[in-house]
Amino acid sequence: MNTPGHYTDFVLLPEDKYLLGGFDANFMFSFMRMNSDGSIDTGFGTNGILGTGEVGKISKLLLHDNLFIVAIACDGDSDANGYAVHIDSYDLDIVLSDALGSGIRLYNNPNYCYEIMDLAIMPNGKLLVDGELSFYTTFGCEAPVPGIVETSATEICEEQDIVLTQVGGQLNDGTMWKWFAGSCEGVEIGTGNSITVSPSESTNYFVKGLGGCVDDSQCASVEVVLHAPVANVIIENDHFISIGIATSYQWLSCSDMTPVTGATNSVYYPGDFEQYALQAISGTCTDISDCVQITQICYPGDFDCDGIVGVTDLVIFNGQMFCTSNCFADLNGDGVVSIPDLISFFGLFGTIY
Repeated sequence: MNTPGHYTDFVLLPEDKYLLGGFDANFMFSFMRMNSDGSIDTGFGTNGILGTGEVGKISKLLLHDNLFIVAIACDGDSDANGYAVHIDSYDLDIVLSDALGSGIRLYNNPNYCYEIMDLAIMPNGKLLVDGELSFYTTFGCEAPVPGIVETSATEICEEQDIVLTQVGGQLNDGTMWKWFAGSCEGVEIGTGNSITVSPSESTNYFVKGLGGCVDDSQCASVEVVLHAPVANVIIENDHFISIGIATSYQWLSCSDMTPVTGATNSVYYPGDFEQYALQAISGTCTDISDCVQITQICYPGDFDCDGIVGVTDLVIFNGQMFCTSNCFADLNGDGVVSIPDLISFFGLFGTIY
């Protein structure tokens, strides 16, 4: 049998009766109905009290347009998800209604129930909840649910268009899909199920359903990476140096624009006076420099290019010892300047070219 408990809020019903919400002696969600004279309405529930069978307390009640009652509560049944705030709608006979769909469970707290102080219907049709936590929630309006964003390409080159398409989402009470760049609240770039964009930088694109009674909803997103290699070359006497932007390199012979075998570093020593170009590579995108030509040839061991392998070259070699990247003193071509290169250098010492 239901017994009186603790009731924290009430609403005046159309028939001049009062509905109270709170919890009964067993700490279960509970409603009590009273007559206008303050007596208990024994025709309601059992001796004027009706429980819902859920553990916890009803904090606030709100009568909406004399049609149904909104009840906000917190369950007292802490599980793996903690204590949850409930927002439910009931008809005037205190039977769960579908005015809020299947109800809302949100804002879990692992330790205790959040305290809710007040409810109000705002001019935009949303329910305002205020208290220890405050939030809006869509009231009598089913928010859109985005699916996924498909794109014709996730990695692109400059001046390349791509198509973004929202797939599998539901607008529900929204009226359109809106697209944004940078963030879910970023720059609006279009509307519709699909749009075409021409990215000028790597960015994330977002889509969400809006319109009608919905002024915000969740987003789905996709990342698009723009590759923009730049092939710029400077000439340093007997070699070329890339000063552009790339993730990998290929030097080309300008006589037929074919790749030079093994010439895949940012620095290239051609060893002749032919013309060469740099192909800068990033992803599947490329850029090719103008053709360039070295101004002089420095022979093996002659690091200062004066035609003699001497003391100055030894000082330069010492500065390159144990170099592991783009090493001009790597005389045996194994990618590192080490003892074998030193032996080779002393074999060249004194040579006049």
